[in-house]
Amino acid sequence: MLSGALAGQTAATGAANSGERYAQALRARLGRHLRHTTALRRIATKHWNVDAGVRAANRRQATFNALVELGLGDGLITPRLIGSLISSGWALQQDRDRPGVG
Repeated sequence: MLSGALAGQTAATGAANSGERYAQALRARLGRHLRHTTALRRIATKHWNVDAGVRAANRRQATFNALVELGLGDGLITPRLIGSLISSGWALQQDRDRPGVG
C-alpha cells in the first residue's frame, strides 16, 4: 500500500521524472526494511528457523509484534528480535535432544 501511495504522490506532481522520483522515494522509505525482509526470507528457508520464530512469537508478545511488523509493516530485525529467535531456537534444539520429546 505504501508503494502505491508513493507512486500516486509522485505521479500527481506531473513531473517528467516522476518514475525516478518514485524510485528514490521508495528506496528512502522502504530500502532498509526491504533489506531486512530479504535477510529474513533467507533465514526462513530452514524449517527450524521458522519453528523457532513461531515458538518465540508464542512466548513473547513483543516478538510476535516485531514479526508481524516485519511481514506487514515496515519493521526491522532488531538485536532484541534476534536474541528472542536464537533463544527459542536453542530451546527447540534442547527439546529435540531429549529422549521421548520432539
